[in-house]
Amino acid sequence: MKYRFERFAVAAFFILLFGCLSNATAQDLDQVTISGRLTDSNGLAIAGASVKARLTSTGIERTATTNEEGRYRIIELEPGVYRIIASHTGFGTKERTDLNTIAGQNVQLD
Repeated sequence: MKYRFERFAVAAFFILLFGCLSNATAQDLDQVTISGRLTDSNGLAIAGASVKARLTSTGIERTATTNEEGRYRIIELEPGVYRIIASHTGFGTKERTDLNTIAGQNVQLD
């Protein structure tokens, strides 16, 4: 009898574990990623720039900083319409409005 209970407990544990993992994976598939590269007028990378993605319906913002190659990546965003604002001291602000995204989309901006 004890052996049966242990087998049941182990089976229940794995069913619960796999159920949670598949749910987490399904949620990730709905998320949006926005990435790109910032360059100056000569095509040189702008490192250390701030890039904000603001969901227009809620005003929630996520921010990333460009690396030494001028690249940024903002992950795990909710689908919707975004306003993207890039800025760095000594450079003008670059803005993109009404960026429509859908679930699971990877948006590459230049």
